[in-house]
Amino acid sequence: MDPGETPAEAAIREAFEETSLVVELTQLVGVYGGADFRLRYPNGDEIESVAILFEGRVIGGQLAPDGVEISELTYFTREQAERLPMSPSARVLMLRAFDRAEAFQSACLELCPALLQAAA
Repeated sequence: MDPGETPAEAAIREAFEETSLVVELTQLVGVYGGADFRLRYPNGDEIESVAILFEGRVIGGQLAPDGVEISELTYFTREQAERLPMSPSARVLMLRAFDRAEAFQSACLELCPALLQAAA
């Protein structure tokens, strides 16, 4: 986070800087830490970092990598993402994000037919 920035502001800024997408945060999903978020520095020092996961939606921009931190962007299914090499902390966050998306999709499949029928 930059000085004076809130976690939500940092998430919005980072999303734009790295993907060129303008996002609106809709919900705080969770705050994560612990052994999966342990980092070891070259001098041997260790820390356990904290990650804040937000849910949001794209409201503008066009998907494009920044070319500095991100060289390529693409969308993955859960099965494809689970096969990718990543840090333990990234895996925790990725799985939580897919769990949320799948729960939302299941709720829509249950509710949408009833809503469509009621509207008819």
